[in-house]
Amino acid sequence: MLKLNLKEKAFDGKLILSDLQIEIKKGEIFHIIGESGIGKTTLMRILMGVDRDFEGEFENNFSSMAATYPERVFMGGISVLNEIKIFTSNSNAEIESAFEFLNMAEAKNKKASELSTGMRSRASIIRAMLKDGDIVFLDEPLLGLDPMTKDLTIDFIKDHSRGKAIVYTGDQIFTNENRLCLRENN
Repeated sequence: MLKLNLKEKAFDGKLILSDLQIEIKKGEIFHIIGESGIGKTTLMRILMGVDRDFEGEFENNFSSMAATYPERVFMGGISVLNEIKIFTSNSNAEIESAFEFLNMAEAKNKKASELSTGMRSRASIIRAMLKDGDIVFLDEPLLGLDPMTKDLTIDFIKDHSRGKAIVYTGDQIFTNENRLCLRENN
């Protein structure tokens, strides 16, 4: 279980987030929505434990996590297949199957720097969803995807989310979810 009692988060004296109580249990889906620049990614970073510069209490009892970021961060220097293998316990065949499902089999041996934005998004999703994490954070996971590829990617995420807590921003993926709509000075 993850619990956050956020009293206040500010940047350079400007209040970004306030008065939020969040509890996420194993298997729950939590969708953070709101206008651009309202603090969704900041809240995600707090929930991941990356940003501890806030007033309030935070507790995370999940044993492992996985995440995607809008920047689609990769190690570089090695193929995306090898990077995903490093971060997951999946076999080459399982990883290759994911690449095939998402119509990017030809990209598996390329470096992330050689991939389009949409392919980096899908490779990042493969890495996060195949990792044996109790909780998965997906920050704008469908960014840069055309409508047909979005549908495929949503199917992939749903197929690999069973039993995991999922926290995400961006386009709606699930229907059975808890939602937090951030508003100014939330």
